[in-house]
Amino acid sequence: MKMPVYTLVIAAIISAGALFTACNSAPVTPEEAAAQAKVDSARMELKEAQKAATAEEWAAFKIESEEKIRINELSIADLKNKRSSSNGKFDAVYAEKIAKLEQQNKNLKAKIVNYEKRKSNWASFKSEFNHDLNELGKALSDLTTDNKK
Repeated sequence: MKMPVYTLVIAAIISAGALFTACNSAPVTPEEAAAQAKVDSARMELKEAQKAATAEEWAAFKIESEEKIRINELSIADLKNKRSSSNGKFDAVYAEKIAKLEQQNKNLKAKIVNYEKRKSNWASFKSEFNHDLNELGKALSDLTTDNKK
């Protein structure tokens, strides 16, 4: 007795599915198709514009970043001079920290060059680069700060 009920339910589900999938939406007119193509094209252009930096924005960012990197290089050189003039038991640790910061500064310099070659996502590059540059600046200032009281 239960078998015919299940068969009817399954047949009803299959026929309802066939009915809904067989229905087509209204036919698209050529004007609608052209309008949709323009909208799609505009969306693509917007995405590309958002990804790429304008030439002026990139030039200003590059100059500003290179200046900050130069300031970091001067700070690192100053730290190296201070280390060489002082004698202490922490010289090896201090030298290692300075070398690490110097390498991070070189990596930032290379990131700028690599971005110029690849032109990846501008927004994410700018955000990540600024974060890394700020962290390096904080690390340099923390290294020079005497926390003894």
